[in-house]
Amino acid sequence: MKKKLKKISSIGNLQSKCDDSNPLCEEYRKLAISASRNLGGNPADDWRKSIQWLIVNANETSEEGVVDEINFLR
Repeated sequence: MKKKLKKISSIGNLQSKCDDSNPLCEEYRKLAISASRNLGGNPADDWRKSIQWLIVNANETSEEGVVDEINFLR
């Protein structure tokens, strides 16, 4: 059974959830990659590049909008 990922409050929050110390880090990394792709990024399968794209996108639009997209994909 797939565990429900907790709501993200910021891009930094997502980045911290992708850390190796988090037991669900792989799921959050997949979420970062999916959100990046949905917002026009091309991260391959690199969650760090995904986070960078999400930050760029937030700087060009709003972090709130990016966070909403991330939470929608959860």
